[in-house]
This record gives sequence, structure tokens and C-alpha cells, in this order.
Amino acid sequence: MKEKRVDVLELLREMEALLCECDEPGWADALAFQAERLRESGGREAGGIARELLRLFAGAGSFSDLVLCQNGEAGTEINDRFGILRAALAKGLLELVSGRRDSDEKKVG
Repeated sequence: MKEKRVDVLELLREMEALLCECDEPGWADALAFQAERLRESGGREAGGIARELLRLFAGAGSFSDLVLCQNGEAGTEINDRFGILRAALAKGLLELVSGRRDSDEKKVG
């Protein structure tokens, strides 16, 4: 599970950088805070931290609704990239919560 935690940390770092680039310090700080908690936990609290991060995706005005702007305009390229990262993060978080990885499921079947 350490590998999945590392993947999630890398996604969080990349997303934080994009958020800073697009002047979204609130979201960037939220991700940085949770990434630091995940890093410091050494994986012991990964499932609980992942659950907290998944809550950012819920409701109106949530992380799921975020559109990034650069120079006052919502750029397609940066939002496409952010959408890919956001989807990968959600998947990684769900795997941390469940304690399983896609490759584990394939071995069972």
C-alpha cells in the first residue's frame, strides 16, 4: 500500500503546483496540508486521511467543480490536465480507503 500512498502524494504535489500557478491558494493549501499529514503518517492513517480528502469532492462548490483560470481565462489545456489529475487522485484515494489496488482485483478474478 506504500506504493499507492506515494502515487497519491505525487498527484497532490502536482495538483498543488497547478493550483498555485492559477492563484488558488486556498485549494493549494488544503491539498498541501493533507499531503503533509499523509507523508507524516507513514501510511498508518492513510485510509482516514484519504476519506477526508474524498470529502473535498462532495457538494456544490467542491473540488469537483473547480475550474482553473490563468490570466483571467479558463484554459482548456490546464483544465484538461487538472481533470485528469483529479480523476487519478479520486481513484487513488478510493484505493487507499479500500486497502486494495486494481491489480489486486485482477489477481482475484
